[in-house]
Amino acid sequence: MRTNVEHIYAIGDVTNIIQLAHVASYQGMVAVDNILGKTAYADYTAIPNVVFTSPEISGVGLTEGECKEKEIDYSISTASYAANGKAQTMDEPEGFVKLVRDNSTHHIVGGFIMGADASSLISTLTIAVSNGLTDEELAKTVFAHPTTAEVIHEAVLGFSVGTIHEI
Repeated sequence: MRTNVEHIYAIGDVTNIIQLAHVASYQGMVAVDNILGKTAYADYTAIPNVVFTSPEISGVGLTEGECKEKEIDYSISTASYAANGKAQTMDEPEGFVKLVRDNSTHHIVGGFIMGADASSLISTLTIAVSNGLTDEELAKTVFAHPTTAEVIHEAVLGFSVGTIHEI
């Protein structure tokens, strides 16, 4: 985050990289590490985006288009909110989770959510993308019930045994 002036660091909108408050906070931590003598670099490959609409929309990582552009052999899996008990009790059954998997590594490289709690649920997918989790590793994760997060579990199961709860 150092500028061309050795003792000046920049974060946030002035960097013109990604103009989101959580990116500015992240850049601030990277800058502080460097000021303290640690070597740190900002990695922008897994930055979550959220649109605070109703329903909420969120995404992280690579899209299908980006996978095509990079010539990545990929698969997608989706699961809807319609069969999710928590979404039903919230009277918000509209929505879906879409996962993008690199078929050569089985890493989850992208994830998108439209529905209730999307702004919170995207953190799970950000962890998966930023840490190179495979679909199998994410599928072995136990998701609390009843939660909207179970839709993520359903989507990841779509890469192997198939979704369990679908309408």
